[in-house]
Amino acid sequence: MEILTLCGSPRFGRGAKECSSLYLIQQLKTRLGQGARLQTEPANPPRDLEALARALTGAQALVLAFPLYADSIPAGLLQTLSELERRLTGGSELDKIPVYSIINCGFFEAAHNQPAIDMIEIWRKKCGFQPGRSLAVGGGEMIRQAPMGRGPLTTLSKSLDALAQDILAGKGGETLWAQPDFPRIFYQLAGNLGFRQQARKNGLRGRDISS
Repeated sequence: MEILTLCGSPRFGRGAKECSSLYLIQQLKTRLGQGARLQTEPANPPRDLEALARALTGAQALVLAFPLYADSIPAGLLQTLSELERRLTGGSELDKIPVYSIINCGFFEAAHNQPAIDMIEIWRKKCGFQPGRSLAVGGGEMIRQAPMGRGPLTTLSKSLDALAQDILAGKGGETLWAQPDFPRIFYQLAGNLGFRQQARKNGLRGRDISS
């Protein structure tokens, strides 16, 4: 099975250790198994859009992975999608290709990703692709730091499992929601601790931050 994955994160070049979208693509790949071939491409311009369009028309599924930027799609990915729309709209093979998306945000609540999910759905319909499914992920940097499938990332792991199964079956479905499996207050405390550690590294004290 040929799957084209477009990564819309500006951190694409830094690798999965610093790019949550790439990390989630890697997690998805392990769940798809050896029968699936993932071609992962950066979505940020400049791009060889003709080559990208050819790769897309030869794929059996399209996966878009990107972080939420200002309640929206990152500018580079948005530009690429707009250009692809002009080249692909009305293509005879597009109605056989389902579109899936993995959208992560820095908020605790995965629901913040809903505006970007709606935008992808509008683009999908305008191009004529088959409906797939979205995975909305909350929790920020935690998704790369906690053990996958355990503790706070139990729901995320199960959601990735479900998404991989649907991609292999060519099925669509309702949005999958995954956010940390612990109270929100712990997420806030961890974030505040991180900010204070960064402040100390830069010569600031706690009262300097709160003043």
